[in-house]
Amino acid sequence: MLVAIASNDGSITRCFEEVRRFELHDVRDDGQTPLSDLYVKSCNVIEVLVSAGVDLLICGNIDHNGEAAVRKSGIRIIRDTIGLSCDVLSAWRAGYLEPSDSPMCTNARF
Repeated sequence: MLVAIASNDGSITRCFEEVRRFELHDVRDDGQTPLSDLYVKSCNVIEVLVSAGVDLLICGNIDHNGEAAVRKSGIRIIRDTIGLSCDVLSAWRAGYLEPSDSPMCTNARF
């Protein structure tokens, strides 16, 4: 399984729409292999993640359109996380974070 973490110098990027770097981790069974970071331009983020074979995206805040695009691509998502990317990945591996199959509240106001 390939996990992409939207990151900025080791911390989760607060706003997905501003992310330009993803930490990639090949997570299988009990092992975890960090891969080279993935750098993207704003116009093709989802396309690049799909091309890289990402199965799970862990990110901070993401707007409705961004989340819909991620879901439509088939990538599972854990959103609204904060903190160091290594801690968030450890929390996910320990079962404290689960991908949500339900989209954000459609009645949310910003």
